[in-house]
Amino acid sequence: MTENQERLHRERQVESRENKEDNSLDKELKAAAAMERADFLSREVKSSQQQMQNIVVHMQQVISAIKKLRAELDLSGNEDISSVEEDTRRIAKLKTQIQEYHTELEAMRGDLIMEQTHEIIKQYPEMLFADVENVAKKKVDELYAQLED
Repeated sequence: MTENQERLHRERQVESRENKEDNSLDKELKAAAAMERADFLSREVKSSQQQMQNIVVHMQQVISAIKKLRAELDLSGNEDISSVEEDTRRIAKLKTQIQEYHTELEAMRGDLIMEQTHEIIKQYPEMLFADVENVAKKKVDELYAQLED
């Protein structure tokens, strides 16, 4: 090869290595973003569930207090109080929001498995693909189990 051809060859090799490094960084960033989004959604689900529990407890306390007051005042029992209705609507909204988060988490499952597969292949290139895929699925399942707690 001529000196010019050798120089071009070396430049292409360097560019090729740089492109591979950029691609691996992009994949790592995507994996990190997916994990961060799953963690955020998990916290939102837990927060919404806690809010829902607090609202239900509050509703029960309000209904109990109203029943007690009605009994003291000798009034008939009508439990359709506006604050209870508002709390019921809020619970329905939170349930819908939780379901949306669960749906989004399930949609992300495939992406997370794919990213975990890439990470495992980078760490253990000699591992069989079927084993890599099983390990990746297991890791994602463990993550989802943590999110459900």
